[in-house]
Amino acid sequence: MSCKDLAIFNISEKHKSFTITPQSTGSRTFCHILDNFDFHTYELCNNTLQHKSNKVIHNHTFRLFPNHEDYKLIMTGRNPYNRVVSDFRKSLQSEKHINKNFNFKIDFLEFVYDQFYSYTSKSFKNPNKDINSYSFKRFFIGFYDISSTPDGFFERKIDHKIRIDSMEDDYKSIDFIKNSDYNKNGLLDLALSKKIGLTKKEVLDAYNVPLNWQDYYTQETADIVYKFCSEYFNTFEFEKDSWKKI
Repeated sequence: MSCKDLAIFNISEKHKSFTITPQSTGSRTFCHILDNFDFHTYELCNNTLQHKSNKVIHNHTFRLFPNHEDYKLIMTGRNPYNRVVSDFRKSLQSEKHINKNFNFKIDFLEFVYDQFYSYTSKSFKNPNKDINSYSFKRFFIGFYDISSTPDGFFERKIDHKIRIDSMEDDYKSIDFIKNSDYNKNGLLDLALSKKIGLTKKEVLDAYNVPLNWQDYYTQETADIVYKFCSEYFNTFEFEKDSWKKI
């Protein structure tokens, strides 16, 4: 049987929970941890769930499945200010050669404008870049086009939010993790300490960019990110001024 629109989900019948793990939100670490809590992988094929694997498969599916209301939703998230800095660092890492004309303040400003305004601004690089790309719509809930989110998503409660900015507390707010031997024996803390998927340190050193994401922002760049991601800030309970160091 062929599937017109195949998607995979990590679901636990034992804990009556399923997950949504967008890109750059600690999803690899999250899936590694889930493997210890009776989560299995299912395929959604022609609107029917089918068991695929007893192991958790890392994925970025951003959909809902039939009868999802019977399960609690655990979703990973990340402060959009932090996420944009992560994308900026990745763009530096993807370059084959070090840019000798790199200017941290100017390049980050241009990067932010390019992500959100490149379709109207001809003065910045990549003017034809599609900022409504699938990856952006998947991460920023309701970003530009509400149709990019699953049907009924805004009515769907996120029962547990695992934010990369407060992972330890968020993981331990889930009872079946908090009360587990995996947590009590220190294995959860060990998994969180590994921080899978970080930008290579040599890239940060080569460009001499700040380590803390808050140091990248000015009021101008922060206002741009908040303008286009306010719904995400509200959904994941991030403060508008969270870019300001306390």
